[in-house]
Amino acid sequence: MVPPKNSPKWRTLVEKSEVPFQNLATRMMFKRCQMLIKLNPGNREKIEEAALIAHEFFTSNKDLVKTDLELIARDL
Repeated sequence: MVPPKNSPKWRTLVEKSEVPFQNLATRMMFKRCQMLIKLNPGNREKIEEAALIAHEFFTSNKDLVKTDLELIARDL
């Protein structure tokens, strides 16, 4: 199950330096979020934007990235 958009899990996820995702598409999305935050250090709006990107990705691809979604539900 995908956590709700307003869950703090999304911000926690995108602010991590490394997450052992299995799916290549998930790893690419995560790198995109990291770059957005890295290029705008301390910018809360960009962190929220990255969290929204992650939520939308998992919502749209939940059947393809089940293993990675379980990792989020279990570890965050």
